[in-house]
Amino acid sequence: MFLLYTIEGTDKSGKETQAKMTYEYLQHMIEKFNFNDRIKIMLLSYPIYDSPSSFLVKEYLGGKFGTDASKIDPKMASLFYAVDRAHHYHTQIKNRLSDDTVTIAISDRYVGSNYIHQGSKLKSKEEIKKFIEFDSELEHTICGIPEPNMTFFLDVPPEVSFNLRKDEKLKNGESVDIHEADEDHIRQAYNNCHYIASLKDWVTIKCTKNGEFRPRGEINREILLKILLDLSIIPEFNM
Repeated sequence: MFLLYTIEGTDKSGKETQAKMTYEYLQHMIEKFNFNDRIKIMLLSYPIYDSPSSFLVKEYLGGKFGTDASKIDPKMASLFYAVDRAHHYHTQIKNRLSDDTVTIAISDRYVGSNYIHQGSKLKSKEEIKKFIEFDSELEHTICGIPEPNMTFFLDVPPEVSFNLRKDEKLKNGESVDIHEADEDHIRQAYNNCHYIASLKDWVTIKCTKNGEFRPRGEINREILLKILLDLSIIPEFNM
């Protein structure tokens, strides 16, 4: 059995932190109750930047297809990310799955990131919905990667995430990619997140209060509660 929980949101919303905290807690519980022989857990993050499969993603984000992301066809751009995920699943995950064990995967970004960022280039909800249908068929049917059991949307307003991301990049002397450099894109992506969350029944987690981030442990408890309730119906995870 393969169970996949994905964490989505706009840039600098805490996806990596929350995915890691969730993974570490579940790993601790599996070891504490000596479930290692029947439950496996893995932490995923996309794109896989150190893999050759992400070459076109890096070219795209680096501006090789154009520096204005809004003018780059969303279907074409979505292919770059889909290939990266498909390559990773079929070469690194699928062969590790077994009928004798439950494998839980916590993923920092997944197919939903295509919905968010590429879908935000479109003008109407109907266009976005059709794009989601296209990308879902591409990735889950044609490329054969699993659908998530549950997706979390980390809700961080753009005025918080944009300034935080830009300041961090400049402080570390890192370049800003074509999505991160475009404040309009981040705002559109954020608005798109809310529409997609309602359309796809994502779990929305409010991550800020009065313009400030809530404690990350407090946010993580909300995520873990949902996952543990979902896992409670699985005999192998009966604690």
